Amino acid sequence: MVVGRAEELLALTGLVDAAVAGRAGAVVVVGEAGVGKSALLDELAGTARARGIRTVEVVGVPAEKGIPGAALAVLATRLADAGSPPEAVEPLTRTGSPDPTALLEVLSRLDGTTLLVADDLHWWDAPSKVALVFAARRLACDPVAIIGAGRTELMDDRGIASLPRLDVGPVPLTQAGELARTVASGTADDVAQAVWRAVEGNTLAVLEAVVRLDADERAGRTRLPDDLRVGSGVVERWAADVQLLPYATRRALVVLAVTGEEDPVDAALAESGSSRADLEPAERAGLVVVRGSRPRFGHPLARVAVLAQASPYEVRDAHAAALAAVSVLAPTARRVHRRACHRAAAALAPDAELTRSLCEDAAALERLGAKRSAADVLELAAATEADAEVAAQMLCRASSMALDDFDDGAAARIAFVGLSREPAPTTRGRLLRIAGLATARVSDAPLGCRLLRESLDLLDGDERREAVRDLIFAQDITSERQVEIPVLAAELGPLAELAPIDRLLVAHAYDHEVGDLDTRPHLQSAFATITVHEATATGWATESVVNAGLDVGLEVSGPVLREVVSALVASGDPRRRLDGIGIDLLVSFWEGRWDELESEIDETVELSLALGRADLYSDAMRLQLCSRRADERLFAPTLERAEKVMGEAGMDFWTGALPGERAMLALSLGRPEEARELLASERLDSMVRLVPHTVYADHLVTLVELLADGGEVEAAAGERDRLIALLQPTTSLLGEGFIDRACAALAPDPQAHELFCRAEERIGGGVHVFELAMTRLRHARWLRRRRRRGEAAARLQRARSVFLDLGCATWAQTCADELAAVGAGVARRDRYDVSGSLTAQERRVAEAVAEGITNDDVARRLFLSPRTVEVHLTHVYRKLGVRGRSELVRMMASAPAGGPL
Repeated sequence: MVVGRAEELLALTGLVDAAVAGRAGAVVVVGEAGVGKSALLDELAGTARARGIRTVEVVGVPAEKGIPGAALAVLATRLADAGSPPEAVEPLTRTGSPDPTALLEVLSRLDGTTLLVADDLHWWDAPSKVALVFAARRLACDPVAIIGAGRTELMDDRGIASLPRLDVGPVPLTQAGELARTVASGTADDVAQAVWRAVEGNTLAVLEAVVRLDADERAGRTRLPDDLRVGSGVVERWAADVQLLPYATRRALVVLAVTGEEDPVDAALAESGSSRADLEPAERAGLVVVRGSRPRFGHPLARVAVLAQASPYEVRDAHAAALAAVSVLAPTARRVHRRACHRAAAALAPDAELTRSLCEDAAALERLGAKRSAADVLELAAATEADAEVAAQMLCRASSMALDDFDDGAAARIAFVGLSREPAPTTRGRLLRIAGLATARVSDAPLGCRLLRESLDLLDGDERREAVRDLIFAQDITSERQVEIPVLAAELGPLAELAPIDRLLVAHAYDHEVGDLDTRPHLQSAFATITVHEATATGWATESVVNAGLDVGLEVSGPVLREVVSALVASGDPRRRLDGIGIDLLVSFWEGRWDELESEIDETVELSLALGRADLYSDAMRLQLCSRRADERLFAPTLERAEKVMGEAGMDFWTGALPGERAMLALSLGRPEEARELLASERLDSMVRLVPHTVYADHLVTLVELLADGGEVEAAAGERDRLIALLQPTTSLLGEGFIDRACAALAPDPQAHELFCRAEERIGGGVHVFELAMTRLRHARWLRRRRRRGEAAARLQRARSVFLDLGCATWAQTCADELAAVGAGVARRDRYDVSGSLTAQERRVAEAVAEGITNDDVARRLFLSPRTVEVHLTHVYRKLGVRGRSELVRMMASAPAGGPL
């Protein structure tokens, strides 16, 4: 029993007990090095094994932190050792880039209870951490417990930080004596407490210090030494202990220190002239333990201590032995990557043969589909290349592969390393283009634009055209304007002759800057001919389709956007599914599917956290819901998160739309003067000028109406004219309807009525549900003031019905008040929605089942386990009062508008 950890052990045991009962759970144990995390996990694992629970432990090692999927490969071996058949763990060992869903797939299909202990997570490779978080967040009704552990800096990882956390601090001072006596009997309590204070309660340091005391010092009969230290002091003392071991043992320890968890350690020892017997003195000294069939260091700091006292020659020799052992194995992606790492570390000095071998390893990795690993190995090769230009070309290729593998951060970093080699102009241009595009997408859009602009001066032909496209795209997501759009577009050719995806990209950019060019025909023709493959080929292609779709209006772009969403959601890749849901957030909002929108926002948050990606959309969409539903309580924290996330992503200019959302909230709460002041703010003005499509035009329309209601006719007319200038001549039907509404606010009576009617017709059609209801409310108020009560009442009843469906209680009450003012009663509504009692996840499961697919297919589509799908489906049957799948399918098919689609 570990000392002083009863509370922590109880919490972790409770998680295992829940798994035995079929409820999955996860927690990350966090604490400084040496505080006792590993001992706590060892105690838990030992207890679980004694209970007959399948227990697998994977410890991160520094040597494999940079190898994508390394920890997953170790986990596959551990599961195989625990009796899992090869086909059950196959998803963890697939070649190519590690699949974020692989661990979920494996754990959800294992029989019996499983405890997964993931220690030293700070040394896990990034894709394996993503897969771990993804599984931990998606498992629900499954007999699986996931216990991770790592140092405090681990919480900088957004995905890991999203999991429940258990902090482990020092063992209580009152138990220092009990702790000390586990390694040295006869230690007095006051001596143990003095040691505890000297090393700040660090468990490992307490134990190491007490062991080194003589009997008199432990008993308190003589004074304690002055050099009781924590952290590096422990490593130094262990390094000193290593020096006392036989030379053969020291040599074997260095081999063990440089090998990865799945490297053939016995073969590596043999290659170095050692054997496992040479490790026995280290095992007796407590530096090494044998877990399963493999010797391991008893504590991660022991590995550090061994390498700290080893000479460079000994380290190179150990890597050479490990390289020989790995080279004879079948060339999986992970082994080839390890081979390259050992090859580079074993080299006495860089030479042409080493560079050539590393390039061959990179080529092998690329053939295996492991582009991210290939990029890493090419980076190693570049570091060994004497010719700066050749090295820069290697880094250019490496950064390109990282970009292809969705790792924009790595692509930018490698490209910047290449730029530091002072390459030739063409290579520099290629590196600038990659660095610019990757930087614009992940961290700093203005800097990305500047890098892309610089690349144009160095590239020509097709490469320059690609850089032009990238710069148009990058400028589209920021306020930075390096080159005017007409100048860039001229390089691609006449707008009418461009490929559909290029036409959409350029036409949308034109809409931002060239007000006298009617791009609507070009947008319409592009949407009529573009294929789903073209629209989803790259991230910028998809985003261009979305942006242009908002320009031309959902009446034209809606069918294409829905196909794109369906393709991305059904791709089987959670990253692509996240992209698809992000698009559908916008479409769902405009189409009035707000119950579905809430569910999609929740899933966007969940998938973003599980994948460790920045979430730029869910808070922005939740703000729009909150502002129109008058949800002041949820609005404030959502606004704070939105500003923080957008600021961190270098997209500060998007926060210019936020005053408009605050204004819409004030208006929903019945505070029109506050709304008018916010809408007139300078930040909103700059935002609308930058993005003049109809996503934010409702803010300007509302400002015109509020100014007109307040008698500020001249100011209202100025805002009306500004709106017309921004939206004409290129606009959607929604934009045309907004113009009509703004004009109606200031028009004389007969003309105003015609404008309101035309606005209703243009905004209608089942696409822009909320805006149509608002238009009817404005029209009805105008009619009431002119005593046209019957016409007003009909519009108010329809608007109120929509507001109730959307959950806009304050706007529904406004309609009811207006109805009372015209002497009309409130129509009774009997709305039947089969999804009303379901949770968001239950609703998604029910909708998928209604398509006629199997539970396994539902699990794959929604990234859940089959058990979780079965449990959700059982809840759906009970809540809806149906007896089986066929009855559920019939009910869902007959659900009216407002129910699931």
